[in-house]
Amino acid sequence: MQVTRLQSIAKTAVPGALALAAAFAAPVPGTAQQYSVRGVVQDSAGVSLSGVMAVALAKPDSVLTQFATAGPGGQFSIGRLGPGEYILQLTLIGYATIRQDFAIADSDVEVGVVKMSTRAVELDPLVVSIDHVPFLITSDTLAYNAAAFEVRPNATVEELLERLPGIEVDEDGTITAQGEEVENVLVEGREFFGDDPTIATRNLRADAVETVEVYDRLSDMAEFTGIPDGQEELTINLDLREEAKAGYFGMIEGGLGADLVEYPDVPLGSSPVAGRDMLPYNGGLSLFRFDMRTQLAVLGGANNVNSGGFGGVSFRGGGGEIGGGNGFSESMNGGVNFSSRFGENSSVETSYFLGMRDNRSDSQIKQQLLLGSDVTSHMDRKASDLSETDNHNLSLNARWGIADGHDIRLRGRMGISAALTTSNSQQETRAVAGDVLNSALTDRVSERGSTNGNAVLTWRKRLADNGRSLFAELRGNLSDSEVETDLESDIKGEGIGREGQQDILQEQTSVGQTFTQGLRLSMTEPLSAMSQLELFAETRSLMEDEDQSVWDLGSGSPVLNDEQSSAFERTYSYLQGGFRLNASTSDTRLTLGLRVQGSNLDGHIIDRDEEITNGYTHWLPTADYRIQVSRQRQINIRYTTSTQEPSLTQLQTFTDNSNPLNIYTGNPNLTPEYRHSIRAEYRSFDMFSFRNLFVYVRANYLTNNITQSRTVTEAGIQSRMPVNLGDSWNIGGWASFGTPLRFMGADVDLDYGLNFNNSQEYVNGDQNDTHRLVNTIGVELENRVKRTVDVSVGVTFDMNDVQYSLSEELNQNYVNTRLNTRAAVYAGAWYLSSQFSYRVFDQDVYSDGQDVAYWQASISRRLLGDKAEVKLAAFDLLRQNQGVNFTNTASYIQEERVQVPGQYAMLTFSWNLGFGMMSGAGGGIVSTRGRG
Repeated sequence: MQVTRLQSIAKTAVPGALALAAAFAAPVPGTAQQYSVRGVVQDSAGVSLSGVMAVALAKPDSVLTQFATAGPGGQFSIGRLGPGEYILQLTLIGYATIRQDFAIADSDVEVGVVKMSTRAVELDPLVVSIDHVPFLITSDTLAYNAAAFEVRPNATVEELLERLPGIEVDEDGTITAQGEEVENVLVEGREFFGDDPTIATRNLRADAVETVEVYDRLSDMAEFTGIPDGQEELTINLDLREEAKAGYFGMIEGGLGADLVEYPDVPLGSSPVAGRDMLPYNGGLSLFRFDMRTQLAVLGGANNVNSGGFGGVSFRGGGGEIGGGNGFSESMNGGVNFSSRFGENSSVETSYFLGMRDNRSDSQIKQQLLLGSDVTSHMDRKASDLSETDNHNLSLNARWGIADGHDIRLRGRMGISAALTTSNSQQETRAVAGDVLNSALTDRVSERGSTNGNAVLTWRKRLADNGRSLFAELRGNLSDSEVETDLESDIKGEGIGREGQQDILQEQTSVGQTFTQGLRLSMTEPLSAMSQLELFAETRSLMEDEDQSVWDLGSGSPVLNDEQSSAFERTYSYLQGGFRLNASTSDTRLTLGLRVQGSNLDGHIIDRDEEITNGYTHWLPTADYRIQVSRQRQINIRYTTSTQEPSLTQLQTFTDNSNPLNIYTGNPNLTPEYRHSIRAEYRSFDMFSFRNLFVYVRANYLTNNITQSRTVTEAGIQSRMPVNLGDSWNIGGWASFGTPLRFMGADVDLDYGLNFNNSQEYVNGDQNDTHRLVNTIGVELENRVKRTVDVSVGVTFDMNDVQYSLSEELNQNYVNTRLNTRAAVYAGAWYLSSQFSYRVFDQDVYSDGQDVAYWQASISRRLLGDKAEVKLAAFDLLRQNQGVNFTNTASYIQEERVQVPGQYAMLTFSWNLGFGMMSGAGGGIVSTRGRG
C-alpha cells in the first residue's frame, strides 16, 4: 500500500528534513528575545513516550520553525522561538497526531502533560508530509504529494504534473522531469497501455492520485541484482488514493462546436488549402476499475480538433496547440488495459488499442541554404500533405514466481500499421541575388504497411541468501515493411535535363525485413556485505534485407531503373563479455564496468554481386557514482561508452529521389561510431522552505562520426551521402530553481538551458564546421493561495547563435521569445479560465515573419452534485493561430509555418462515473491544504 510506503519513507526522511528546514527557517533577529515551549508526552495509560516528534509551526501558513524529539522520559523542549502564535504538533508511529495552539509573548510556555492515544491505522507519521510538505526525496525516488498542489475540479493528471516543481509538460504531452524526458508512466507500479505516457496523463483524473513518484526504472536484471547496468528509464508512477481503488470511476464527455473563421481556398501544388470539412467535435469515454490485485481500463474517443490518440478524451485546449500543430487532424481510437496479480510474485499485464487518424497539413517552408564555400541560396517550399493511418498495438508483461528469488518474466509487444500518404509540393531555390536556380512541382502517393514485434524472456534465480544469483535473457525482434510509391515531378533549371527541364514519372517499391536475436548470461557474486561483482557474456545478431525497385513510366510501359534500384543484405554479429563491480554504503554507490565487444559485418549488394565484410573490436568502460549528501540533496554522475552501427539505409547504394532537388544515396563503406557520454546531476529539495534546485550537465564526444557529404550543382540540386568524418562533440545543461516569495504571496521558478553542438560535413569537397549555441532562459511567477484565483505569468527567451566556417555570411544570431499567461477564477460551481500565449520571432532571420498570438477562454458550471459539468470554450480569439517551427542544422536555417485550426467555439458536456472523490471540495479548487 502507498500509505505504508510513504510511512516508511517518512520515518527516515522527516527527521533529516526537519533539521534542514530549521536551517532554512527565517532567523529571529538578534535583538529579539527567544523562548521555548516544553512538555511531557504520555500514552493513555500514563506511560512516558520517547521518540515523539515535536514540531512548532508558525501561523498562519503552518511554516515549520523549530523541532525537537522527546527523550526517554517523554520530555521535549523546542527552543529558539520568537514571540508569536504557533501550532504544536506531536507525531509518533501508531498514535493519533496531537495539534494544539499556543502563543509566546514574553516568557517560556509550559504545555504540561500531553496524552496520545493509539491508532490501528498508522497514518499519523505522515501528517507533516501530507498537510504541509509537497514532496519527499529518498536515494532513488522523488515523491510528490498530490494533495499539496491544487488543481481545478475534474482536472487530468497532466494538469497536475504541470503544477509540480521540476516537471514540465509540452503541448504534445511530452513530459520532462529534471531536464530529462519521461519514458514511462505507470499506475500503481504497473504498465498502463504500453509505453505511451499521455494515455495515463490525459485520461486519469488528478483527484484519483495520492502520490506522484519520479525515479529511474531499472531493467529486469538490475532490479534483481541491485547492480546498475545503464538501462534505466526515467519513469513516473502514479499511486492512487484508497477511494480510487474501491469500485470504479471514469468520465463520459462530448462536445460540438462551430468554426468562426472561413479557411481560404488557395491553390497549392495540385490541391487547395482546406480547413475542417465538418463541425468541430470531440467526445470520449474513460472507465477505470482498480483494486489491490486487478486493474481494468477502457478508453475510447473521437475528435477533429487535433487531439490525437487517447488524448482526445481530455479537452486540453482542443485545437489550441499554441503556436504549434501539424495541420488538421481527425482521429478515432479505443483500447482496453488489464492487469492482475496472483500468487506471491506472479502477475500479468496486457493492453490493446486501435488508433485511426486522418491528417491534412498545408505548410510553407523557408530555408537559408549553405551550398558551398562561396554559394548560398534561399529555398521556398509549399506543400499539401494528406495522410490516413491505422495502428493496432498489443502488449504483454507476464511474470511467474516459481519460488522466493526465482521467477520467469515475458515481455512482448506487437504492432500492425497501414498508411496512405499523398503529398503535393512546389519548391523554388533562388540565389542570394534573387535569380531562380531551380524549381520543382512534385506529386507523390505512398502506401505503406508494416508489422513489428519484440519479445524478451527473462529467467532469474537467487542461489544463496548472500545475493549470489544467475540471470539469463533471450531477446527477439522482428519487423517487416512494404512501401509502394507513385512519383511524378517536373523539374526546371539551368543545366537540368534537356533544355533545362526534367520530367520524372516513376513507380517505386521497397520491401524490407529485420530480425534481431540475442542471448545474455550473467552471474552475480557478493564480495562483502556492501559490494558485488557481476560477470556476464552476450551474443547478438542483427539480420536485415531490403529490396528497392524503381520503374520509369515515361515511355508508356514500366522500365527498370538500374541506377536507382538496389537489393541489399547485411548481418551484424556481436560477442561481448565483461564485468561490473558495485560498492555501496548507506549514502553512496559506485559501479565500475568494462565490456569487450567484437562485432562483424557481412553485407551483400545483391544486384551488383558485391560483398562488404568488416570486423571491429571495442572496449566499452562505464562508471556510475551516486552520493546522498543529505535527505534532500543528491549528486549523480554517470559515464558510458557505446557504439552505433550504420543503418541499412545508410549502407545501401539505393538512390532516394523522393525530393528530386535533394537526392540521397547510401554508402556501403561506413564504419561504426564510438561515443563517450557523461552526465552529472544535482537534486535539492527542502520539504519545508519549499526551495528546490535541479542541475544537470551532459556531454558527448563522438569519434568516427557519421555525417554527410553534399555535392551541389550550379543549378542548386543537392546530392547527399553519409560519410565518416573525424570527431564531433556537444555539451548541454539545464538548471531549475524554485522558491516561494511569501512577502508577495507568490512562487517563482527560474530555468536556464544550454546546448552547444560542434559538427562537420563536406560541401563540394570542402569541410564545413558548424557551431550551434542555444541559451534558454525562463521565468514563471504564480500566486500561492489558489482557492479562488489561480494566476501565472511566464516568459521564455531562446537565444540562438549559429556559425558556419564555409560561409560566414550565413551566420545567424537570433532570439525567439514566448510569453505565457494563465488565469482562472473559482466562484462556487462556476469556473472561468483564460490562457494567452504570444510568440515573437526574430525578424533578422526572416524579415516578413509573423509573430503569433493565441488566446483561448472558457466558462464552465458544475451540476448535479458535481457529477456533471457544462463548458463553453472559445479558441484562437485573436485569429492568429498557426504552427511555427524554427530549425537550424549544419546545412540550413529553416522556418516552417503550418495552417492549423483557427477561431472556433465548442460546447461540451461531461459526466463523472463512479465515486465523487474531491470534485467539489470547498466549492472551488481541488485540495485546499497548506503549501508552506
